[in-house]
Amino acid sequence: MSWKKRMREIAERNPDAIPAWVGSGAALKVWDRAEWQLRDQPEMEPEVAARPILFVLRWLAPRGGLTQRGLSAIGDFAANPGSAVLDDSMTTPKGTKFLNAHYDDWLSTEAINSLIDPSVELHSESLEARWSASGNPNSEQGGGGQAATRYEST
Repeated sequence: MSWKKRMREIAERNPDAIPAWVGSGAALKVWDRAEWQLRDQPEMEPEVAARPILFVLRWLAPRGGLTQRGLSAIGDFAANPGSAVLDDSMTTPKGTKFLNAHYDDWLSTEAINSLIDPSVELHSESLEARWSASGNPNSEQGGGGQAATRYEST
């Protein structure tokens, strides 16, 4: 059996098992990698470098923003934070749209503080506001008016 036929077979049985970019000719969209922070700041701890990635993955999960690969990555990256990456094989179309519109700005204006000073906690208020501004429900349950949530980063 050819590898292409095998990939099609796997994709038919479990669409989340094969990243969307495989075979599509499209490049994988990568928003962030802990490795980038570690390369630029060699003294940074891997746990600190992975904080924004893990925070966003945990935040997107109850909102239907992650594929099975994204959900699995949360545990994998918590165990091995230096390998943390945030790419579009981990996100549903809704998650991809949100991250394309907001991740870079959120990282450079808010999450950057947690990279500079590890004692700074990340909070969900800004992500919630961006989520709502993008036309999504205000809370993880789909209703409105949920209090801001703090997600543990490791």
